[in-house]
Order: sequence, then C-alpha cells, then structure tokens
Amino acid sequence: MILQRLKLSFSMKPLWAVCLLVLVALILYIRVLGFEYVWDDTSIFFIAIEVLQNGNLTLSGLAQPMISQGGKYFRPLVMLTYYWEVSMAGFNPALSHGTNLALFIINALLVFSICQNLAEKNERKNPVRLAFFASLLYIIHPAMTEAAAWISVRFDLLATFFILSATSVYLGSARRRLKVALVSLLTFLALLCKETGAMLPAALLCIWFSLNSNSRESSKTLYLRALREHAGFISGFLMVFVAYIALRFYITQNVSFESIVGSENLYDRLFGILETFKFYLHQSFWPFFTISGVHPLAQISPWSLVDILGNALALLIAAFLGIQAFHKRSGPAWLFLAGFTYLILVLRILPIAIGDNIGHERFLTTPLAFWVMAMVLIRYDIILSSQRVTKLFSSMSFLSAQRVSWILAAVWILAASFTTIVNIPFWKNELALWGRNYSLFPDDRVSRHNYIYSAFSAKRYDLAEQALDKIVSDGHGFEIVEQIIYANILVIKNDPESLDYFEGIINHIPEFHTHEMPDSQENLEKLISGEKTVTIALAYHGYSAAVFIFRAAPEQALALNDTALWYAKPMGNKFVSDLEYRNVAYLYAMGEFEKGDVLRRKIESDVGVELTRKATESLLTAYCWNTSVAEHCKELRKRGLLAPVSSPTGAEVYPHT
Repeated sequence: MILQRLKLSFSMKPLWAVCLLVLVALILYIRVLGFEYVWDDTSIFFIAIEVLQNGNLTLSGLAQPMISQGGKYFRPLVMLTYYWEVSMAGFNPALSHGTNLALFIINALLVFSICQNLAEKNERKNPVRLAFFASLLYIIHPAMTEAAAWISVRFDLLATFFILSATSVYLGSARRRLKVALVSLLTFLALLCKETGAMLPAALLCIWFSLNSNSRESSKTLYLRALREHAGFISGFLMVFVAYIALRFYITQNVSFESIVGSENLYDRLFGILETFKFYLHQSFWPFFTISGVHPLAQISPWSLVDILGNALALLIAAFLGIQAFHKRSGPAWLFLAGFTYLILVLRILPIAIGDNIGHERFLTTPLAFWVMAMVLIRYDIILSSQRVTKLFSSMSFLSAQRVSWILAAVWILAASFTTIVNIPFWKNELALWGRNYSLFPDDRVSRHNYIYSAFSAKRYDLAEQALDKIVSDGHGFEIVEQIIYANILVIKNDPESLDYFEGIINHIPEFHTHEMPDSQENLEKLISGEKTVTIALAYHGYSAAVFIFRAAPEQALALNDTALWYAKPMGNKFVSDLEYRNVAYLYAMGEFEKGDVLRRKIESDVGVELTRKATESLLTAYCWNTSVAEHCKELRKRGLLAPVSSPTGAEVYPHT
C-alpha cells in the first residue's frame, strides 16, 4: 500500500519536478553565498583585477595562466565571466558563488531534460519520474560539493553546461543542418571552457548507440550506420577542433600540457591508470567517507595487496561495462561509457598532469551527469523479476526484491544527502578547507603547509603551533614555509629569538632582488615559481617586523619590507597591499608622518580602514615597548597611533610613553 502511494505521488508533472529539484538544490547549497574565496580563487580574481586595470581585456589577457604556471591553460570563456564579475562588483564572493550555484542548478535541470528525453525515446513508463531521480542524484551527490561550493570549479561547471546543452540539441527535433551547426558551436564554447569539450563527439556516439541498442542489425552494419548518420557532425567537430587548436596556438604559442608525474615503467603506468579509474568509481558510487579537496598519490602503493585487488576489481568492472555495451548492447552501459569518455583526459592514459593527486571530485562534474542517467534507466523491473532473483527471495515472505531495492535506494540517498550536508561547510574558508584536508592526510605536504598557513592567517596561532609541534614530535624538521610561520609566531609572542630564526632563513634564500642579476625583476617568474615568490616575500615581510620590534630599527625594517614588496609585485596589487601596510607603521616610527598618511590612505582603499588602523596600531604598540624609543613614542601616542593594553589590574595602559 505504501509503495503504491509512493508510485502515485511520483507520477508528477515536469513543472512540479523542476520546482522541487530547484528547492532541494537551494536548501542544500544556499549557504555557499556566505562563503569566502579559497585556494585558487584569490589568484584568479587578483589577476582579473590586474588585467582590467591594465586595459588588457583581450584574448591574450583572457588566456594568461591564472592557476597553472607556464601558460598551459587556455580557457578564455570562463576567465571572461570572472572579469565581468570583477568589473561589476569588485571582490564579491557572494556574486561568484551565486553564479556557480546558478550554473550547478541549470546543469541539474539539463540532466532532468536529457534523461526525460532518453526515457521517452526508449518508451519507458513515467519518464518524468525517472528524470527527476536522475537529477536528484546529481544534486545530492557528495562528489558535487566541490563543483557547487568552490568558485574555481567554474571551468568544469561551464564546460558541463555547454556539453549538456549540445547533448540536449543533439537529442532534439531540430533540422539536421541546424542541429549540426548548433552542436558544433556548443562544442567550440565547451572547448573554450575546458579541454574535456574535445570528448563530446565520442560521448554523442555512445548516446546514439544507447538509443539504438535494440537494433537487430549486425555490429558491423550498426557501426557503419552510426558513421553515416554522424558524417555531418564529424565534419563539424573536425572544423571546430582545428579552429580551436589554431586559436590556442596563436594566443599561447603552446598546445601541450604538463606531463604527468610518474615512472615510464609499464607496470607503474598501468597501475596509475587503474588506480585513477578505481578512485573515480569509488567517489561516484561510495562517496561517504573520503570526499576531500586533495587525494595525494603518496597514499597508494603499487605493490600493496589491497590496491592490487582493488585495481583488479576496477578492471573487472570496466570489462563488464564493455561486454554489456558492445556484446549485450545495453543502453545504460553505453550511457556509462558516454560519461567515461569525459574522464579519459584525467585517467593518466594521456600525459596530462593533475598535480600530485590521484584525482579530484570536480572532474566528475560532467561524467556524473551521464552516470546518474544510466543508473535510473537500468531496467530494474526486468532484473528483479528474473528467475534467479525471484528464487533468492522466494523463501522470504516478509521481503520482496522490489522492497529491498527501494530500501537500498532510500538508504543511499539519505547517506549521500547527509554526507553532502556535512561536507559543504568545509569550503567556507581556507581554515575549514585545509583543516579537513589535513585531518584526512596529515602527512601530505600541500595539506600541511596550507593548513598551518591558513591557521596563522586566521590568527588561530594555537592550531598552527599544534601542527608545528606534531612535525617535531614525528621527528621531522620544518620546511621553509613552516619556519617562516614559526618565526612569525615568535614575533607575535614577543620572543626575540625570532630575529635569529629569520636571519637563518634569509641567509639561505638567494638574493634575486640584488642588482647583480640583470633584469632580475623581469626574469623573476622564470627563475622561481609563484609559490616560492610568495614564500620569499613573506620571509622578508616577517623579518622586517622582528627587526622593527626587537631592534627598534624602522629604517632597516622599511628596507626589508620594500624587498618583500619587490617579490610580491608579480602576484598582483592586492597581495602587495596586504604586505605594504607595515610600511605605514615604519614611516610613522621614523617621524615621516606625512608620507605615512599618504600611504595609509592608499592602503585603506585596498585593504579597508579598520584593518589598516588595527594593524598599524598593533605594530607601533609592540615597537614602543622598547625603552630606547620612549621619547619618540610620546608623539605617536599624541597622534592616536598607539593602542592601549590591559594591565594586570585591568586598567588600560600604554607602552613606555
């Protein structure tokens, strides 16, 4: 009786289904509008500001590398959306998250539309119900958290939008010439968002085979008919791809990608492919415990029995899908293969890098759209009424195969929804994101560095110290980034040892800023990576504060911070402003009040009045605890540049003034 009522309630109209899907997506993800920029977001938007300020809104400007060093990315259409946001509202995470959320919801609705179309073409009962479940699975899937909650995943979201739009046009009833033209245009737009657009032709062929799975033609005849019917599409794709490669080479002088990290050993190469395939299968069908921003390669071992057995299982699944598609001519199996085509570029089959990670959930943004459709279009009624299944449940009067299938589906949906709800807040800010990654992979260098840095930036010095103490207790030494943060914590704790620590760090850093190297500023990006540039800038920035506070030497501190700004300059004006505020305090301490006021007003427009005031007061107050500058600090106090501190009695007092 309950199942009958459920079936009745699921016989919904398309409009109600769409409204309910949008409501579910908003309930889950509306809170991302309050999230901050994280990880690569800041790099993208800082450079977007630079391009706009320099009037360089050209294809060359749009194609410059914002995440990958060396100009390996060519995704101008996505960059254009970022520039548009910056020109409209400046740094506005709510607008950026809102744009991504809108794209995510539109993609989910395209999944609904395409699945309904496929179900109708296959003459399935209740096509709206099937399409609703496919779209619902896409929305609540934990692997989609990264796509919906991280601004930088717009590459995948926008590419998926054009891919699904092309698929919808392909399945539509437009005239063939118009259909070929529109699909070719959408393919080109997808390529301008991400390279996965190149796999659209193969995916559309898989969809055609899924629709013709009941054909009684021989395999050879069926394949030849597929080629004949797609001759126009293939010609359009070839023209689009040639135009894309030509444009990419013309703008970037490069059509290659970064090579994958790994051995040329055949076993290692095959192991890497299977391990990556297993990872994406696991994150798609059992995504309840390992959703994370990083998945380090170091966690796997080519000769581990568990990994070997897991890879063997992944190989069996791949073989099973191949048999179901090519031999059994299963429509859903062909849909699985359609989704699989969009993973080929990140399966380590081709020499394309994805960093030191096995994979990323964001790469499932497009494949999952087809896999959820395949899952709901499987003929469960035929499977559940088969003789083997019927015999299995014949002795269980209280359970039927259909009831068990409903229970399993409900449990999976509830578990997926709960996992998604739990994982969304991890993208709220840097500390939450890297705290999650660090908790899962404490030995991963990237996770550890970013967690310590984000804890320090959030003024959670206790968390940063705990992570640093763990490094020592594990018998390891600090890397340079960790040394810099540790030294900065010593400054904050008013420990003069920070001076020696910083001097030791600086002595081991090559002086790229000296005039001994001709054109060193222009060649800086060729000499060292952006990550190392930031590291060196932060070292000199921290050293300047230590010299200022413990040596009471504002002139030397100013020179050191100017060196930090030299390294910070290639990273954009916003990063420069984040370091330059200390120069205001140094100028005030030198008695250069007019210059300090001019610089303060400039920085306030970039960083904010309150933040600039508090940072300047804090630094000058620490400086004035040095008795040798007591007389000068009286003038600083008169000008309201010092912050009072609480004495043991509770009274507010100023340093030696």
